Amino acid sequence: MPELEAKNYQSPRASYEYMDCALPLTFDQYSICSYNCLYCFAFYQRAMNAQSAEDFWKRKVYAVDVEWLKSIFKGEETDKGYPKKIKAMIDQGIPLHWGGLSDPADEYEKKFKVGYELIKFLKEINYPTLFSIKGDAFLLPEYQEIFKGSKNFKFQLSIISADDKLAPKIEQGVPIPTRRLEVMKSLNDLGCEVILRLRPFIIGFSDKTVEELMVKSKEAGASAVSLEFFCLESRAAGYLKKRYEQMNEVLGFNVYDYYKYLSRGSMGGYRRLNPYTKATHVEKVYKLARKLGMRFACSDAHFKELNDTGCCCGLDNSWNWTRGQFTNALIIARKCGQVCWKDIEKDTEWERLWRFSEVRNCGDWKRYRRHKLWDCRIAKKNIWNDPNDINSPYRYFEGRMLPDKLDEDGNVIYKYSKFSLEDQITDENSITK
Repeated sequence: MPELEAKNYQSPRASYEYMDCALPLTFDQYSICSYNCLYCFAFYQRAMNAQSAEDFWKRKVYAVDVEWLKSIFKGEETDKGYPKKIKAMIDQGIPLHWGGLSDPADEYEKKFKVGYELIKFLKEINYPTLFSIKGDAFLLPEYQEIFKGSKNFKFQLSIISADDKLAPKIEQGVPIPTRRLEVMKSLNDLGCEVILRLRPFIIGFSDKTVEELMVKSKEAGASAVSLEFFCLESRAAGYLKKRYEQMNEVLGFNVYDYYKYLSRGSMGGYRRLNPYTKATHVEKVYKLARKLGMRFACSDAHFKELNDTGCCCGLDNSWNWTRGQFTNALIIARKCGQVCWKDIEKDTEWERLWRFSEVRNCGDWKRYRRHKLWDCRIAKKNIWNDPNDINSPYRYFEGRMLPDKLDEDGNVIYKYSKFSLEDQITDENSITK
């Protein structure tokens, strides 16, 4: 296992998904993850990024400067620049979403314990933190002692199959599902809320044991399930294609061709299955959640309207996740029939400090020149008001929010448009096949 590099890793950051994300303050304590999940979306970002690729392939591990990060939370280094932008999010009380690109409880954490030092501090200041984990480092006694009775910590356990023999073939190096369920139960026993993170749901793999997994998760204390389907990076060349070839051996079919024929298109090369292909699986998870008494959440662009709250990670309304985002707008639209910009205008003060180009890839130079002067709030409002934009509520949610008219300020009012299979999915008296 490598040693820590002297150079520090910069985190947290504002999520590039901030426009439809309830938890835009995302964090990793290490620059890479010790695991090798074949579906990992961070693999493409790191392996193909000119700034990080060399270090990624050499497995160089950088860690955050915990003391410097503490100073930001305390307000000691927030005069300008990056610290000020992060502090604005902290001052708003946005929960820290720990585990954006790397696993917080992996083998690196067992060895280096950088996260442990920060966890102690976050408990002292009672800062709300949601962990997304696969690893089992948090079973170590020192972590268990910190988490005991802590109400500011919640946990998502990423488990996509209940099969202890097959799961390691796709989630290489990760503790088997049974071990992760042990982690889930231990954290629940300590008084912390735990959520099943059924992401990514891989058709032909996850569906084989989904009922068993959800029942075992409920028995381990899971209060909710958060669902999202695997998306395929169609710009797969060389080493990335080899990862898909390894998945093919486990699934028994060509996943690349499957996504090519069952996707309606791509988001810059990012292929998402059409909603009709996913509907049966959503119906099963939705109805199982209802049967087991678990909140249902979906972070997929399709079926987010079925969420029990505007937070697709499965958090309830008691937590201060940001309401000023498109997913929450979709929930409002379904409930009320329509939604306007004023309904989600709040919770956006931090966005004024971040340039859109700092958070999102603006694409080619023409788009960059057009967007470079936008702050994140202006960008979100402009995209809201441009239904033709690929990230607008109309296009991103594939027609669940239809542009209807303008309000008195000239902002688009969207009306809700029900998906053709919604009643079937939500009818708890129907039979899921």
